[in-house]
Amino acid sequence: MFHFRLAKVMKHRRRIVENEARRLQELALALNQLLASRHAFAADVEEAALAAHRSRRDTVDLGFERAAAAFVEGRRKQIELLDVQAGEQRIVVERQRRVLVTAQHEVSVLERLEERQRADWEQTMRRREQKQLDEVAARRHDTRWSA
Repeated sequence: MFHFRLAKVMKHRRRIVENEARRLQELALALNQLLASRHAFAADVEEAALAAHRSRRDTVDLGFERAAAAFVEGRRKQIELLDVQAGEQRIVVERQRRVLVTAQHEVSVLERLEERQRADWEQTMRRREQKQLDEVAARRHDTRWSA
């Protein structure tokens, strides 16, 4: 029976790949949430700008315009902050993606090693079997001609 000596190592590496993939998924989700928040804030800014434009057309309300301007400025600052955070998160996601690719590569190297060792073992087993068959055939041949 074939036994791969590095089976425990490969099992451990596969667990590492699963953990790294899970971590990448979590980081990508966090990035998507940041981008969704940024999109929502941008929509708020657009909506506030439209509301301020409509109010200017009808009447001049300085209090409303100041509040709208302060709101828009606050949202723009939040958008800038989210842009910075999203950029940093993209870097973290890319770094984690590279870690995952490295872990997957290590597993594939072990899998190829196992395949090679299994093929070598199977070839050795075929040779042994052929040798035994040849010996049996030679004995039969010897016993037939010597009798």
